[in-house]
Amino acid sequence: MSVNDRRLIEEFLPVDRISDAASSEPRTKGHISTLHLWRARRPLAACRAAIYASLVPAPSSPEDRDQKSRFLAELSSWGASKTLIEKARSDIRAANRGRIPRVLDSFAGGGSIPLEALRLGCEAYSMDLNPVAFLIQKATVEYPQRFGITLASDVRKWAGWVTDRVRSQVAALYPMIPVPAWLEKQARKQGAFGDGAGKGPVGLVPFAFLWARTARCPNRQCQATVPLFAQTWLRRKPSGYAALRPRPDRKKGLVFFEVVNAEREDAFDFDPSQGMSGTATNCLCCKSSVPAKYIRECGDSPGYGQQLLCVIVVNPYDTGKLYLADDSWVEGEAERQRNAEERARALEVKLNVTTLDEIIPPTGNAGLATGKSYLYGIRTFRQVYTPRQRYVLLEFVREIRRAHDAMLAEGLSAERAEAVTVYLALWLSRITDRSNSLTRWNNARETVESFTSMKRFAMTWDFPEVNLFGGGSGDCRTALDFVSAVIEREADSGRPATVLRGSATALSGDCFADHSFDAVVTDPPYYDNESYSELSVQ
Repeated sequence: MSVNDRRLIEEFLPVDRISDAASSEPRTKGHISTLHLWRARRPLAACRAAIYASLVPAPSSPEDRDQKSRFLAELSSWGASKTLIEKARSDIRAANRGRIPRVLDSFAGGGSIPLEALRLGCEAYSMDLNPVAFLIQKATVEYPQRFGITLASDVRKWAGWVTDRVRSQVAALYPMIPVPAWLEKQARKQGAFGDGAGKGPVGLVPFAFLWARTARCPNRQCQATVPLFAQTWLRRKPSGYAALRPRPDRKKGLVFFEVVNAEREDAFDFDPSQGMSGTATNCLCCKSSVPAKYIRECGDSPGYGQQLLCVIVVNPYDTGKLYLADDSWVEGEAERQRNAEERARALEVKLNVTTLDEIIPPTGNAGLATGKSYLYGIRTFRQVYTPRQRYVLLEFVREIRRAHDAMLAEGLSAERAEAVTVYLALWLSRITDRSNSLTRWNNARETVESFTSMKRFAMTWDFPEVNLFGGGSGDCRTALDFVSAVIEREADSGRPATVLRGSATALSGDCFADHSFDAVVTDPPYYDNESYSELSVQ
């Protein structure tokens, strides 16, 4: 095209239809949004429409306008067929006299624009100053297209290698739960053992540990341990209801919990929805008020404790989850957390990890102010994790580093080993999203809700600590499925993009000569309105 040619985007866009496609775009497995969180990621539908409309000529007649409007709406859908994509590529090539157009996104962020440029047959250039965005772009618009679908197999292989080694190191911190006699009896009655002669599992694998933060009762005549929880629902859906009933022991100064199951929501003789009122609560042992100001001050000094409420396991005999509470487990869990703390501290020194004690800035939309966690003493990344979580994640860091060396020793090229290692790092980042103390238990779905689902560092008083090797939602293999699915989906999206890290205010080099691009398609950054680093690095 000459510089005087008007393009489709200058005449019109079917904004309503494109917006509908963008708003309904599923963030399902295989969508690039599931590779790694990026807060400002643009919908693929809108990006595809903008690129196509920037590279083809404006309509020549009302009939041409109607035809292009319908085509653009179909092209922008998530499930656009290969036939539609190929026609779009053909239109773009024809508009550029057979030449492949060059498209630049100088603020590429999560990579949506350069990815759609590749899909439309363009030569894409992707750029960002943020190092997290740079890695996301490498994993989105360069590695899958360069190495192909077999790269997903390599990532799964080495993730398995890492998982096996980490699991062997931390196995003692995830003990099997004894099978309760009532459960075995119930299973035999239901015929779960076939002819009745078979044996059940030797133990139950913990899916998650449900914890509550604790504070000391301010009443000097009491000084009981006060568990802080918003409510005690465990399962709240038509198939069945379960909740924890508090049992205060005034002599011991402790509150114990028992699991209560019911077929109806109104069948409980207590209110599972009753918990903290905002930030304030009451001591269940002496009934004294525990005001919000006191609880907030406890976060700084002496700091919150934590109490095991129950263990969640996957039912080995049926579908769904089982909730088990046993006072005798509390002491063992406390010892395991102390053991994990010692191991984590030693491993930090070996790995030279210093970022855990960095202060998280309480500014911008990182949510530390609006999410209130900063007000309750959570001001460093160390304080976001339980000792066991921190130790297990550090073991993943160590084994991913070792995996890179092992790949090279096995004969992988340096470039391919780099790509696999980047995906393993992004995999670990996905793991941390559900392996921290700011997650939430979803009692309607019986799943662990990730920290980033709240879009801020929101404070949680009771939280699930997922077992990363438990075989359920939120474990490390589930996280891996999302990473590998992106590689498989985008492996044939086009030629590899050129991914650059740098500032858009200092473009230089052969790539950025005058008149070197046919289109610059970008979504400008929000600068300090979005705290990209805090929101993107988990």
